Amino acid sequence: LEVGALERADGGLKELAGHERLAGLYVGRCDGLTAAGLRHLAGLKALAVLELPGAPVDDAGLAALAGCPRLERLV
Repeated sequence: LEVGALERADGGLKELAGHERLAGLYVGRCDGLTAAGLRHLAGLKALAVLELPGAPVDDAGLAALAGCPRLERLV
């Protein structure tokens, strides 16, 4: 799934949380992304590719993604 921009990134990621079969996500711009927003993706067990170019993913954000067991690529 390709999303051009999420002005309120945390809320936008929350909207994607129910898409359990989502295998890849590219977000062109993520304004206001936090670890709390990334935690919404933890239930996406099929997520293998996550591309958030320029997003400020810190240690807490990486820890939040630990719930994505198939995640192979994070950009």
